[in-house]
Amino acid sequence: MMANVQVQARVGSDVKLNLVKLGEQTGLSESALVEELLGQALSGQDSELATTFLIPKLEAMVEVAVGRHFERLAKLQTRAAIDANTSVTLLMGLYQLLNPKADDAALHQIQQGARRMAYDSLTRRSTEVEALLSADVPARPAC
Repeated sequence: MMANVQVQARVGSDVKLNLVKLGEQTGLSESALVEELLGQALSGQDSELATTFLIPKLEAMVEVAVGRHFERLAKLQTRAAIDANTSVTLLMGLYQLLNPKADDAALHQIQQGARRMAYDSLTRRSTEVEALLSADVPARPAC
């Protein structure tokens, strides 16, 4: 049997009063009563540990995973926007080559139509993109 060691704690007066009452009812000393109560509390700590320690860790892991997916989505959308801008520029150049006598109004109309198509393609729901983002890809090490 291990020797008892002293532990000190400060409690409110209402807790002290309850300890005294419980000690009178049970016939246990204040020290034995506190030891028994602490022992009971510590034996039921598994569920408390899950609530106190594991849930915040789980929340942090979910936050990291969601952050990683948002980062992937931002990179993908940036790349799509650059590709769309390149497509509009190439389309305008091709149209000017095929129609060298086109006036500014026609060029502006073609440009607006191409931009609208690019915007629509960026905002359209894509199952391929969703599948890519839901894939379990290991995070790349930071450079």
